[in-house]
Parts: sequence; structure tokens; C-alpha cells
Amino acid sequence: MRLRPYSATALALGGTILVSLGLYFLFLRPPLLPEDLRSMGTSLAQVQSAMPSLLIWLLRVFWVMGGYMFATGLLTLFVAMTGFRARVPGVVGVVVLAGLTSIGWMGGG
Repeated sequence: MRLRPYSATALALGGTILVSLGLYFLFLRPPLLPEDLRSMGTSLAQVQSAMPSLLIWLLRVFWVMGGYMFATGLLTLFVAMTGFRARVPGVVGVVVLAGLTSIGWMGGG
């Protein structure tokens, strides 16, 4: 029995985490968390009164971000189970470049 390379397993785990986070942002995360309101020093009622469209806009932002996370995780999982598992030449460079230009820029910005 041939075991998968550890790199493929680690990448598959990362993809699975991204898929899970994407689903959380798509279906479970509220537009504002209690800590968001505490950080802003306001209440939900004050936010809704001052900016009635903010919660709808934030919900859309999190749908977009969740969809991106889900799709990226799904593709990462696929690459881990195919290209990384088969040790296809160039796959490591593609994954590194994709990580730096997607999640890297999003998280670093």
C-alpha cells in the first residue's frame, strides 16, 4: 500500500479548512459579531439607525468572501488529491503562487 505524500495531505487539510470556513461565512456568520459592536463602541440598534443598509451590504460581502473561500478550498483540495499526489512537475510553484496572490494579498492587505 502506497501512502500519499505528506505535502498532499497537508494541502488537502488546508483545502478542507478553507471549504469549512467558506461554508461558515456563507451560511452561519452574522453581518456583525458582538465583538464588532464592542470594538466600535456602539449597539446594533444604533448601527441600524445610523446606517440601515450596512447589515445588508455586510451580508453580501461575506457571501462573496465565503464563496471565494469555498471555491478556493475546493480547488486546493482537488490539486492536493491529483497534482500533489501524483507529484506533477510545476504543481508546487502553481500552488505557492496561487496562495501568495489570493489568500496572501487578502490577508496582508
